[in-house]
Amino acid sequence: MNQTASYLLKVLEKELSKKRLDKFTMADLIRSSGVKRSTIYYYFGDLNEVYDAYLENLLTRRIVLTNINEQISELVYFISNKEILCLNLYNLTKAQVRRNHFLKLLSESFQQFDLCSEEQGTYLVGGFLFILINWFDTELDEHNRIILKQLLDYVEFVRTRK
Repeated sequence: MNQTASYLLKVLEKELSKKRLDKFTMADLIRSSGVKRSTIYYYFGDLNEVYDAYLENLLTRRIVLTNINEQISELVYFISNKEILCLNLYNLTKAQVRRNHFLKLLSESFQQFDLCSEEQGTYLVGGFLFILINWFDTELDEHNRIILKQLLDYVEFVRTRK
């Protein structure tokens, strides 16, 4: 990833980590980053592409471990420690397209660990995503250990159905 695009993702993370937001616009990213509008649009067509790049970077570069249980643990740990950021991302990207992108990324992760085939991926990851969505819909109210256990139990269920 280019340095400018990487910088913009860091600015996005910083801004979304400060406080809960009802909206965040390209104008907000331009203002907080100090990067010209044309430069941002050179790398990202719109704010949804920025969100997609952030999520993809998070799931494929920052939370990359040797086994699925470690990856899930790290994801839950990340969400727990960056609640404001994650709740903002969740609430600002509620569109079905965003969830589909996240579903695709999780499905690829499941396939990487040979938990399912490409055809099974979307369906099996749907249960995993359901647990995460419920957690976010309750404003991350449930303790992370309970969510981690539910997710790990689900992965074990998927393993036994393969």
